[in-house]
Amino acid sequence: MSEHKHYSEYHSYMDGRIVIYKRKDHKKPKFSARFKIPNRIGVIVKSTKTADKDKAYIFAKQMYYDLEGKFHRGEVLKKLPFTKVFDDWVSLRSIEGKDKVYTFDDIRSSRKHILKFFHDHDIRLIDSFLINEFFAKRQSDIPKPSASTLKQEARRLNSIFTFAYDNRLIKDIPRLPVISAKPNPRPDFTQEEFNKLTKSMTDFVDEVKGNSFHYRARYYLQQYVLILKDTGLRVGEARKLRWIDIGKTQTTEGNTRLVFSVNGKTGQREVICMESVKIYTKRLFDFRTDELGHTPDLNEFVFCHKDGSAVQTFKKSFRALMNYSKLLLDKNGNKRVIYSLRHTYATTRLNDDVNIYQLAINMGTSVEMIEKFYGKKRTTAKSASELTKYSNSKNNYIEEDHSLPWE
Repeated sequence: MSEHKHYSEYHSYMDGRIVIYKRKDHKKPKFSARFKIPNRIGVIVKSTKTADKDKAYIFAKQMYYDLEGKFHRGEVLKKLPFTKVFDDWVSLRSIEGKDKVYTFDDIRSSRKHILKFFHDHDIRLIDSFLINEFFAKRQSDIPKPSASTLKQEARRLNSIFTFAYDNRLIKDIPRLPVISAKPNPRPDFTQEEFNKLTKSMTDFVDEVKGNSFHYRARYYLQQYVLILKDTGLRVGEARKLRWIDIGKTQTTEGNTRLVFSVNGKTGQREVICMESVKIYTKRLFDFRTDELGHTPDLNEFVFCHKDGSAVQTFKKSFRALMNYSKLLLDKNGNKRVIYSLRHTYATTRLNDDVNIYQLAINMGTSVEMIEKFYGKKRTTAKSASELTKYSNSKNNYIEEDHSLPWE
């Protein structure tokens, strides 16, 4: 029959509730069995693992009655592997339009631990007991993950189960353990260490001067490190920064400071930069101007590739720089990451007795978080002066002009 042209043998039993068949495109075909349980949507396919027709039918008939009994008892008939749901969740995450680097890290981390543990389990049978086993296993891993890392994994796991629930693949979302993440600030750099890093960065850049590709990458990394250390920008905020987002303001003493308009974790805000940032920003602008043969479009990203696209991450190059400068680990053995630059900015500013409320606004965080992660609230005479002084100027911003902010 034409509808069975792909099969070398095709046999139907019990009004089509059982079908056994061999496919033509298999070199050594064995019978497969297809089952249709009354009142159940869809069919179930199993291999009989035999090329003998009579044995295949006996196997299929026994399997059919087992499946029919399970169906009437409300049991699961067909396994739904966690890995299948995970792949569908990844596909959805990839088209949601969220931050690409954030999404990539979310998926990469989920593959590394969550998928590895749950991959072959039927997602409909995963319960709180098995989930607790997962977190117990993670806590025994070396190196031991932080509470913050485990909290992120719980969030990702909940996202996967929510996806399955929304698509009617599971009846309920299993309960996940509540993980309390204690304050765990990234290790910062002391002034002495950052002085060492500054010198190492110069050598790091100079040693590849003959290679334009590597020189460009390291030169941009150098300015990136210096800017983040003197602004406290988050990684995502720096990634999205464009030339048009850079303006300027004036101190009460009449000195000019750059202002970065960023849109980050806490929404839109203006970041007032340290005086040094003007130099680092001009370096990038001049480099890009020489590279293009003209000034860059003001809508272009500050930290960009040669084609103008945003540099998504400096993570690997920063790690290479830390190894080069022998500053990867702090005195307690904690690894430094790019976020250590934000932490260094905060601790440096606090040590200089900057008003904690003003610092919190500039960093886009709360006073509580500043105190929790970066130190206790300062009550020095300078802080008291800042808290009680009056301003003689209603508006400290420079009147709009057409010059570049760093000129």
